[in-house]
Amino acid sequence: MDKICRHCNLIWKDADNIHFCTSCGRPLETVGPDPGRAYQGWQNDPYNSGPVREIPRDNIIESYRKFWLNYFDFNGRSRRADYWQVFLVNLIIGVILGAFANIPFVGGVFDVLAVLYSLAALIPGIALGVRRLHDIGRSGLYYLFALIPIVGAILLIVWFATDTEPGNNSYGRNPKWEYSS
Repeated sequence: MDKICRHCNLIWKDADNIHFCTSCGRPLETVGPDPGRAYQGWQNDPYNSGPVREIPRDNIIESYRKFWLNYFDFNGRSRRADYWQVFLVNLIIGVILGAFANIPFVGGVFDVLAVLYSLAALIPGIALGVRRLHDIGRSGLYYLFALIPIVGAILLIVWFATDTEPGNNSYGRNPKWEYSS
């Protein structure tokens, strides 16, 4: 007998011995006679025959923490929200350090801090960009388009703003969707 968690929209097939959702802990309901009712809130992915549900995205702090934890990780995939949240935090830090660099007498210290921060964030920034390209099904070598003036930057912005490729691809599991079994 199939069961569903109405809070998470998770579905368990042949779940006679499961009574509570492993995700949220709420009681499961038995799927009624109308099988279509059980799949409300789910979407069918063309690359996967089973129903899926979207994984909630990380908040800006968690995305920034993962940015530093995955310093040299050029494998796998990163969500669009993770990329742009980290971009926003780095932009804010750059603006603040730039503003403080204009203060007389202590501005030189903030200039040095800005350079050090930029150097520290360079490798994880490239790694995040490569993982973002993997998420849309492109090789990390496409990041070299950044070397082409103007056109390369525009292409990368478009690719970084492109939605996640559905299903799992050769670079790993989809970070946006969770597939039921």
